[in-house]
Amino acid sequence: MPESQRKEPRQDRARATVEAILEAAAQVLVAEGHARLNTTKVARRAGVSVGTLYQYFADKDTLIRKLFERHTETVLAAMREAAASTVGSHLQTRIRVALKALLAAKAAEGILGAVLLTTVLELDGCHAAMSEGLAYSRNLLASILEEHRHEIDIEDASLAASTMVAAVDGVINAWLFDGSLHLDAPKLQEELMRLTLGYLGLDHTEARVR
Repeated sequence: MPESQRKEPRQDRARATVEAILEAAAQVLVAEGHARLNTTKVARRAGVSVGTLYQYFADKDTLIRKLFERHTETVLAAMREAAASTVGSHLQTRIRVALKALLAAKAAEGILGAVLLTTVLELDGCHAAMSEGLAYSRNLLASILEEHRHEIDIEDASLAASTMVAAVDGVINAWLFDGSLHLDAPKLQEELMRLTLGYLGLDHTEARVR
């Protein structure tokens, strides 16, 4: 990925400035879209000068790339923690905890995640980062499925993981764009449980009472 930030903030004040700039960029992106986003609007909303913004970010696309990096890191960290915390549990339990963590991470950012996804598809250098994030998710899930191969009837854990990641990611993004659905709603989590466990041939009803 191209350089996403010109320099790293060293002091607390500088870090606070960068956080304000990124938050402002996220707000403008969601409210007005990528085409109408510019560094002047972001700086004004962040309460800093354009010159200060340029100390850390070269242009508006650099801001978008940094937002996408942070979004991806947050989601992957949630998935890693969920996987590590459920080692030794039934597969249904591991999937439930992973879905809950994923939905919580996505819900925390609201529609920003979906807007970022559609935006970065248009930016040079972001495809590789997106592919790496998806590959990490697929590999993590594939390793879990391999550990529980005795519980499920699948021939190719990698293919199954790829299918599940694509399906879940697509559903979540559709929910985000809908706007009337809340990702942390228990009913939405249950629907994803039905989707994933049904695909694996596992009993959703049994998983619900674990």
